[in-house]
Amino acid sequence: MTHTSSSSPDVVVAGGGVIGVSVAYHLAEAGLAVTLLEASRIGGLATSASSGGILVSTKTRPSSIEAATRAQRRLAELDRELHGALEYDPCGCLVIATSEAELGILQGRVSAHRLLGVAVALIGQDEVRHGWPIVGPSVVGAAHYPNDGQLDAIALVKALASRAAAFGAVYHEDSPVIGINVRKGRIDGVVTLHGTLRTGVVVDAAGIAAADVARMVGVSLDVRAQRGQVLALRSPKALSPGRITEIRSIIGKDSGETIDRQVSYAYRPARAEVWLGGANEIAEIADSTTDGISAIRSRAAEVLPGLAHLEQARAWAGLRPFSPGGPIVGWVGGPTGFLVATAHGGDGIALALDTGEQITRLIHADRPRAQWGLGGQNA
Repeated sequence: MTHTSSSSPDVVVAGGGVIGVSVAYHLAEAGLAVTLLEASRIGGLATSASSGGILVSTKTRPSSIEAATRAQRRLAELDRELHGALEYDPCGCLVIATSEAELGILQGRVSAHRLLGVAVALIGQDEVRHGWPIVGPSVVGAAHYPNDGQLDAIALVKALASRAAAFGAVYHEDSPVIGINVRKGRIDGVVTLHGTLRTGVVVDAAGIAAADVARMVGVSLDVRAQRGQVLALRSPKALSPGRITEIRSIIGKDSGETIDRQVSYAYRPARAEVWLGGANEIAEIADSTTDGISAIRSRAAEVLPGLAHLEQARAWAGLRPFSPGGPIVGWVGGPTGFLVATAHGGDGIALALDTGEQITRLIHADRPRAQWGLGGQNA
């Protein structure tokens, strides 16, 4: 057994959100010595603000659709293993349209999803009002994805972190990456506030700070901070089955454009709260704003009037890493041994397991170990 000391790990993972923790878990499970560096707290930034959706309905790229479908199966299994600790709920998701133009876009997506084997049903206005009583008359049609689900995002991060630690992964919180050493075109080490870690591989999973880390090795990444705001309302019971989101929200998520008037609905039974999300905008501050929360409440009054009687419990916001080209995963240039796993936007929770597996294949399976000088915990 080699590399048992965290001072010379096989791989350093920069970033302790759900993506970074998943990468660390899969690499450690594969037998590599892994050290994860998190600038603040594990799961403390974008992940902590997530509503935990494991949704195929919001995915556009075939690869993301397939990954989210696999995640639904794997996370349901993991939740059973953990005796329900993840609070995984295959609650389904209703995607609603409020104009004929939006309905046309939604119908096109449904056709594309069906070709990929996704279970989805188009639903007319009357059926929507009957099955989802909180929905208002402004909704002209919808699509229902019965296999979509949700979970507790923080519980998922804790579970993956615990499993990674069981395989020998080491975590350091309050430990930002402040420099990366390169020697003869190869990664040679990572500089922290507490010293230098000798390593030949770095995975940049630093979320909205991923571009800053990449610049340390001369790599330019187009990663932007996309703020999502959430309004929680007190509700002792679910007022509508499953989750609800607007097709305009999906359009905005894919394009990176700010869609001012949008809302999504999720019920969290463990907290007895309805969560309303919206206001996906490019921003630099992870604070909820009066205007943003007011816009969510106003839009909910239009499309989900059945929630009008609920009282506000709290509000918060998070910054998600977004790139116009979609998630950035794998080799991106720069020195040998530098990889990136970021820019999943609002899909980080759903794509985390697949991303961890993909990075592990690139490092551990698809490349000769001698090329990186990897010893591994089980070598």
